[in-house]
Amino acid sequence: MKEELAAIIILYKPNYKEVYENILTYARDLKTLYIVGNSLIRDDFLLKLQKLTNIKLLHNGENLGISKAINLALEQAANDNFKWIMTMDQDSSFIKKDFTKLLAYFSKIPNKSKLMIYSPIHNKKFIKDYYQEESFVMTSGNILNIEKALLINGFEEKLFIDEVDHDFCFKTIKNKYTILQDYRIAINHELGTKNKKNITIYKPFRLYYMMRNYLYLREKYKEEQKEFFLKRDKYLQRFFIKHILFSKEKIKSFNMIFLGIKDFRNKKFGKLIYE
Repeated sequence: MKEELAAIIILYKPNYKEVYENILTYARDLKTLYIVGNSLIRDDFLLKLQKLTNIKLLHNGENLGISKAINLALEQAANDNFKWIMTMDQDSSFIKKDFTKLLAYFSKIPNKSKLMIYSPIHNKKFIKDYYQEESFVMTSGNILNIEKALLINGFEEKLFIDEVDHDFCFKTIKNKYTILQDYRIAINHELGTKNKKNITIYKPFRLYYMMRNYLYLREKYKEEQKEFFLKRDKYLQRFFIKHILFSKEKIKSFNMIFLGIKDFRNKKFGKLIYE
């Protein structure tokens, strides 16, 4: 399995100590680790990583967003004759030998002919002794089939960040491929920043992408994913109200949400130029 698997990690203004410790939890079981620097990465950090595993720096500097970064890695991994690639966030890691276990479980999946995504769960509270098909998984920790991903044109670059995972999963299902989530292994994954009331709060610019890209997603898949959007509409109503009420940047959060609506209506996508 080790000879078949590469991984990509996307770095953006990282805490180098924490990111290095996260990478330690899986790097030694990889053949190649592709790195996309969506902000400038220090040379000494790259040299330190090179002692762990074979690394390839695909980009270093301008923020390309998540979709384009993954697409770069998909294309490079295909050129390097890999079949599978794992997508990792900089704040994600595995506990002890869980990554080795994940690879062992993955190798025993009996039929991968239609498999696009194999994913761990993202919360150890939900660990069970099985794996099953799902309609959606988060991107971090996914093992993707490179050939199939490229056949469906990879990840939607105009979204930049947010809802990228939903779009790719829905596109996967639309193209008759499968998504497996393994409940036997959990990946550590951080989401947002919690305030004093233990409520996860995102920065205002993230609310812009969440709103704009969700509206795009709903327009694109509303007939195929009706049940999902019924639930998601209610969830996001509460989510955005919570941010306006509890964020330290209430006015900016409010403005970014409505800018997302405006830009969706005007078909304005890509990177937010107001950041």
